[in-house]
Amino acid sequence: MDFDDGCRGMTLLSAVHTCYEQLPVVVTTSENAERACFLAYANGARTCLKKPLSAAGFAKAIANVTAPDHQPVAA
Repeated sequence: MDFDDGCRGMTLLSAVHTCYEQLPVVVTTSENAERACFLAYANGARTCLKKPLSAAGFAKAIANVTAPDHQPVAA
């Protein structure tokens, strides 16, 4: 999910998390990454990545959130 720290991103993420609590959501953000990632985690994100993304970094994040012993990935 591409996340902004405005109302739409938080509302969508919160709704997805409420309906599908176990769904591992990976958030990407380019604006004010520290604040956006804080808000994303507060609204149910499993991992938050700062743009620009590399294919390897994105693949690592996907593998991480689907692993049984998931640990959050820093932006």
